[in-house]
Amino acid sequence: MQKLKLILTLSLVSTCFLSNAQSIRYQIYEQTRGWHPWVKENTIVGERNKRIEAIKILPFDFPPGASIQYRVHLKTDGWQSWVNAGETAGTEGEDLRIEAIEIKLTNFPGQSVCYWTWTGYREGTSRDIPRKFEACDGQIAGTTQRKKPLEQIRIWLTP
Repeated sequence: MQKLKLILTLSLVSTCFLSNAQSIRYQIYEQTRGWHPWVKENTIVGERNKRIEAIKILPFDFPPGASIQYRVHLKTDGWQSWVNAGETAGTEGEDLRIEAIEIKLTNFPGQSVCYWTWTGYREGTSRDIPRKFEACDGQIAGTTQRKKPLEQIRIWLTP
């Protein structure tokens, strides 16, 4: 009986890992640290008090023709152009913080991409407080007016 239970458990585990569920992976370029390793969707990435300067997002097991696009608002450059899956949005080593992000799915009806960001703050000013922004499907997460860097991000797909 124990052997049968183990085989059944292994079968269920392997089925879960081999399923064709759509997902995304992403990585960030962080101030002084460089590129983080790729993470699975729904993972918080970034360190408090370190600004995010670039991001890459990749889709996995998306239907044919479906993909993801994203763009970022930079410290002094404003909104960059939309980039496609796997491309870099932001800059590497130029000391330009990302202040806001927009992410959208293309040709993927019935599915949404949601994300939240955590903006940083600088101590010593009573008005500056950290803030979490939540958004879905091309909405802005972050701020373009208050000059606050993104420090953490989490991205996930939802039906």
